[in-house]
Amino acid sequence: MRTKEMNEGRKMEKAGVKVIDLSKKKKSDKKAKKKKSTDHLLLIIGAVLIGVLLYIATFYFNQGMTLNRLQKQKKQLEMEMEEKDREIGRLKEELENSKTPEYIERQAREQLKMVMPGERVYIDLERKQ
Repeated sequence: MRTKEMNEGRKMEKAGVKVIDLSKKKKSDKKAKKKKSTDHLLLIIGAVLIGVLLYIATFYFNQGMTLNRLQKQKKQLEMEMEEKDREIGRLKEELENSKTPEYIERQAREQLKMVMPGERVYIDLERKQ
């Protein structure tokens, strides 16, 4: 039966009438639908991959920014620590010197305005205080 239909279709094509084979059209429709669903699937996979890549890039960018901020903070804290170490050294030295008679005398003269017995104190009245 199929060959009969094909022969009639060929005769009509020779006569100038366009013949459409519906069985071929159905197959091409199925292929088109399958291609569309494949295209949609690829589009979805591509969108998901782009989303994942953007997330990873954002994550690494934020990690880099955090690392940079923490390195600056570490450097600043190390500088403060060095400064505190120098201050501790100076204070230890001052503590050791505070036990000497010279240091005690100098502090008595400068801070308590004391003088040794027999010394004269001159006050400049012209000097502004």
